[in-house]
Amino acid sequence: MKDLLKDQEGAVLVLVLIVLVAAIIMGVMTIRTSIQESKMVVNERAYITRFADLESAVDVIMAQCAPSLAAVSTSIGASFTTVSDPAGPSSPANRLPLNTSVTVTLKDIGPPTPSIGMGVNFQARYYMFQATDTSNNQVLTEGAYRVFPAAP
Repeated sequence: MKDLLKDQEGAVLVLVLIVLVAAIIMGVMTIRTSIQESKMVVNERAYITRFADLESAVDVIMAQCAPSLAAVSTSIGASFTTVSDPAGPSSPANRLPLNTSVTVTLKDIGPPTPSIGMGVNFQARYYMFQATDTSNNQVLTEGAYRVFPAAP
């Protein structure tokens, strides 16, 4: 029994091996966590980029398609869709971010709100803009009022 307690040759080696295995396991777990977080960051960036593309597509249609908006401004429920077309002729569709489409629908026609200072010679039209990326991963819906001179 005395010899067993005094014979400790190799005990340090076993202890070092246990610590080494624990360090390797912790390192592998850290690497897995880092890889997963990197994937999450890439997905978040793609989501934010697509969202910004959809917002800019709506802005382009609102700013550059006044004639088209006026064309659907006579009947509630009328709509038109613009799809990005970088190879096509010069049009607002060429200015849309790639892989986006915007559908504009007239929702309501009425007098402008009194706070904006427009008189009875104007009409306010409420449009619903629905921007979609062509892979259908994301949809953005915005509403906006445009004020036009009242029809005679």
